[in-house]
Amino acid sequence: MAHRMGTKIFLTVLSLGALVSCSVGPKTVGLTPGPATSGTTGTPLATFREGGLVFSYPAAWRIFHHDVVSSFSSSIAYLATVDVPDPCTTTHDSVGTKTACGDHFRLGPDTLVVEVMAAAFPGFDVLQKPSTATALTVDGLPAYFESGPPEDPAVGADQSLAWTLARPSFVDNFLQIHALVRGPDVAGLTGQLRDMISTIRYDPPVAQLPKTSTELNAAIGKALGALANTSAAWRCVPAHVGSAVGTISEYPGGPALEAPHQATCRTNVEPTALQLWRATFTVKLDKPDPVVGGQFAAQVWIAPDGTPGEMTSGSTVP
Repeated sequence: MAHRMGTKIFLTVLSLGALVSCSVGPKTVGLTPGPATSGTTGTPLATFREGGLVFSYPAAWRIFHHDVVSSFSSSIAYLATVDVPDPCTTTHDSVGTKTACGDHFRLGPDTLVVEVMAAAFPGFDVLQKPSTATALTVDGLPAYFESGPPEDPAVGADQSLAWTLARPSFVDNFLQIHALVRGPDVAGLTGQLRDMISTIRYDPPVAQLPKTSTELNAAIGKALGALANTSAAWRCVPAHVGSAVGTISEYPGGPALEAPHQATCRTNVEPTALQLWRATFTVKLDKPDPVVGGQFAAQVWIAPDGTPGEMTSGSTVP
């Protein structure tokens, strides 16, 4: 889990710039009047609208903003029934800047702290959930839920709960809602959190994949057109599921071949629960090139409107 709440120490050498920062500053709070009451508890609700998410939560909870940014994650907001002080302190010395971040809040009986955060990790794929997680669907996109003991018992929590959500248009980016709760009424607090999660909507709404082959081919064509601006070899790849033959002087995106070769270029596309197409493009030369070998493959994620996104490539299908 990409849980932020915990204790971390970061060292930043001044000549390298700040890799991690932690400061407090004003932010526009995404609050609007929400539904009058929760359907299960009768609790008055408010609406959170920030970081691409919209959801309802108990109006008695308070919202806090602390700018906690690392190489792979950033805090969007905290929702809590206790005070949540700035989690980070920064010191300066002749070596550089050291930022230490840790939870400074303390939970009393029947209280909680929830952090909403955005994160990205190379190779992350929300479709590949941990074996101990429970798969979910949140506003039409894949997600998963995990629970267990808190990583830092000092805050007074009895349980840690985390919901990891897909981030629209991305594969290795995600959103996470991580809660620490203390009983004795853990079940009641968990129920409020589950009610909150059930109201989540993405803002703007998630674009759905078109259903027709005509729309699919148009999207493939747009993606390949954008890729061809970086390498003419992409023009060998057909803008439809199937194959084509052409002559290329380099693999798509490089490297260059020793001499032009005839190549068979193939396109295969499958829809995914992320509302993105996963396209696999392969290039096979009529005979191996002595410098770069005989085949190339790339996996490209394509948005409903044909915008190409994350790509991995190599000599075999990624």
